[in-house]
Parts: sequence; C-alpha cells; structure tokens
Amino acid sequence: MQQDHNKLQTDIKVAENRITDLELREKIMLDQINDLLKDKRKVDKLNMELEEEISGGGRKNTEEAQK
Repeated sequence: MQQDHNKLQTDIKVAENRITDLELREKIMLDQINDLLKDKRKVDKLNMELEEEISGGGRKNTEEAQK
C-alpha cells in the first residue's frame, strides 16, 4: 500500500513538473510570436511608406518632367 502511494506521489510530481514546463514553453512561444508580430508591423509600415514614396514620387517626377 505504501509503495502504491509513493508511486502515485511520484507520478503526480512528474505530471506537475511537466505542466510547469509546458506553461513556461507556452509563455516563451507567445513572447516570440508577439516579437515577430511587432517586427512584421514595422516591416509592413516600411513597405507602405516605400510604396507611397514610389507611387507619389513617380507622379511628382512625371509632373516636373511635363513642366
């Protein structure tokens, strides 16, 4: 009976440690995802600015050439 109790206690402790490990991994992965999303937003903003410069700059150059 005592052996069964000890085995169950060990199994419970292993399961608790596994849960703790998985929770930590989840937090790390969510932090990485948030960092990637932040970087993506910066790149998207830069792309939009560059597209505006290209399309806007092209119009300005065309208007100046016409003058």
